[in-house]
Amino acid sequence: AKPSIRCFIKPTETLERSLEMNKHKGKKRMQKRPNYKNVGEEEDEERGPAEDAQEDAEKAKGTEGGSKSMKTSGEREEIEMVIMERSKLSELATAGATVREQNTTDEEKSAATGSESTQWSRPFLDMVYHALDSPDDDYHALFVLCLLYAMSHNKGMDPEKLERIQLPVPSAVEKTTYNHLLAERLIRIMNNAAQPDGRIRLATLELSCLLLKQQVLTSSGCIIKDVHLACLEGAREESVHLVRHFYKGEEIFLDMFEDEYRSMTIKPMNVEYLMMDASILLPPTGTPLTGIDFVKRLPCGDVEKTRRAIRVFFMLRSLSLQLRGEPETQLPLTREDDLIKTDDVLDLSELAILFCPMGKGV
Repeated sequence: AKPSIRCFIKPTETLERSLEMNKHKGKKRMQKRPNYKNVGEEEDEERGPAEDAQEDAEKAKGTEGGSKSMKTSGEREEIEMVIMERSKLSELATAGATVREQNTTDEEKSAATGSESTQWSRPFLDMVYHALDSPDDDYHALFVLCLLYAMSHNKGMDPEKLERIQLPVPSAVEKTTYNHLLAERLIRIMNNAAQPDGRIRLATLELSCLLLKQQVLTSSGCIIKDVHLACLEGAREESVHLVRHFYKGEEIFLDMFEDEYRSMTIKPMNVEYLMMDASILLPPTGTPLTGIDFVKRLPCGDVEKTRRAIRVFFMLRSLSLQLRGEPETQLPLTREDDLIKTDDVLDLSELAILFCPMGKGV
């Protein structure tokens, strides 16, 4: 038949011969040892019927002792190959570990022991950290931050369990390392909050600042790495640009600036009251008609967006100064000593004449 025409042709062997050959192949597969690697298995499958028949005839002519010696030598070769492959894999793993150890400093080793094992060998804790990495919505992130804050402040928690996941232990005298993975997640939340279209609520941002301070601040100073401090400074710079944008468009910006600073310093956030508030169970809303506190919802309108930008700037600036160990010297803009208080005596000798509504000067 021509190659371009499909048709039925006579098979090269009879049906009985094909069945007999397949039967012998099935017996050979059953005789293979499952505990070792079958050497030459693919070659047996690729051989044709004629080669298999010739091989069977040659095997039948051989003696029983020869077959036993062939089996023994074949099994020995299989065992040796398996042992060699395992030794090669162990050598590669050892070499890779040695290279990694040579390229890793002591600080990174101590930090990696906690962070990598925490991330990869504990699925529930990995899920908790994954919930913090959500730039579009902080609904789950706020619950995770409350959980981590409660764990680090609960006196009934086992200190060993807190050390395993590298959370700050309240009774610890001194600490030399912190959870790098958690610190990066917290700084990422701060960076997202400083964006113009950020959907991070003020309560989430303030709780992130509290947790980061617990991680890196000690009695002797701050143990934060330079790379993390640089990322935090980048988030603070983003908040400065955000405040400048609203400074140009709001007429009473300075009054709002001073008012927000006083309200934040006089009444800081109480985390226990935050966790008892049922409104955080609802999805983040952006309307004041719900009656939810301003710090627990998204801003609505230009005025609230300006207030939010000011508070984000205050939080990140205060956190940056505390981690660097520098005092606040520029805020508030108005000094308390320069303000006129009740019962103060006013010196009117150098002032202009003040006219009363009745028309008489004072």
